[in-house]
Amino acid sequence: MLCYAALDVINGVIFMEQDNMISVKDLCVSYSDGIDIARNISFTVRKGEFLGIVGESGCGKTTMLRSLMMLEKAAKGLIKGSICFDGREMTELSNEELRKLRGADIVMIPQNAYAAMDGTKTISSLFLETMRMHGRKVSRKVSDALAAKRMEDLLLEDPQRILKAYPFELSGGMCQRVMIAAAMINNPKLILGDEPTSALDVTSQLQVIKELQLLKERSNVSMILISHNLGVVSAISDNIAIMYGGRIVEYGSRDEILHDACHPYTRALIQAVPDLNGNISKGLPGIPPAFKAEMKGCPFAERCPKCQNICHEITPQNAQISKTHTAACLCIGEN
Repeated sequence: MLCYAALDVINGVIFMEQDNMISVKDLCVSYSDGIDIARNISFTVRKGEFLGIVGESGCGKTTMLRSLMMLEKAAKGLIKGSICFDGREMTELSNEELRKLRGADIVMIPQNAYAAMDGTKTISSLFLETMRMHGRKVSRKVSDALAAKRMEDLLLEDPQRILKAYPFELSGGMCQRVMIAAAMINNPKLILGDEPTSALDVTSQLQVIKELQLLKERSNVSMILISHNLGVVSAISDNIAIMYGGRIVEYGSRDEILHDACHPYTRALIQAVPDLNGNISKGLPGIPPAFKAEMKGCPFAERCPKCQNICHEITPQNAQISKTHTAACLCIGEN
């Protein structure tokens, strides 16, 4: 089913539908117990745009991201709402149609690339199988040439040595960077990054960020990157969504989120980033809420320094801060 319309309104922001790569509306995702983890998620990513989604561990980021590839489709009722990818409603596609999309038009960069690789096969085989799996009848020689070119484009040194290597012969950072190159080998339209830098040291994180920036500059690929690291996301994202308790609590451009944050949780995340003098905030007391069938009020109420009685009773809706900036807080505008 095609899902084009003249205009698309997400979180109060108006988009031209033909410019959208993926549009998510009122997405709810649960597991076998029927309790929603992702709750009423809505956002749009345009062609060539990078969206960063930030939140603590346990806020539902990975569950939401996996649902965009319809990885839970076999279990009925686990995914509700709309996921419109490049004009097609994914919730209505067959398993075979979804299989053709995954790894070709939509790819995922895992959190731990080394664990996702087959340790008994060379990197050359990884690229070859990735291409052949999606109908590209290429020889190993052609596959190696294409893989080497893709790695060179991402500034990976000595691609011929890498192709001959096994995953255990590469560092964690190198495996992660190779996985980015492999993700791009079939020229996808959308990349989903599941905290691709969280398992790396600072130097390797910087290298991965630089390569993602190169992708942004040299291709028209779209990307959704989830992380608990606001610094990593802000380095490459056009727009940023802040997620807490299974919901998006603030959404805006990178500058709006970094310099004009309105939600108390977003401000706490920003204050937790060390400054140039090494000073950091004391952090927030408490832990993210446990998911229950009914979560009354604002999910952040128990930890919010601005919490009022009404915050425990009413779930806040998005308040419009600007044309591109929304925040779900009942205390917007208060000092």
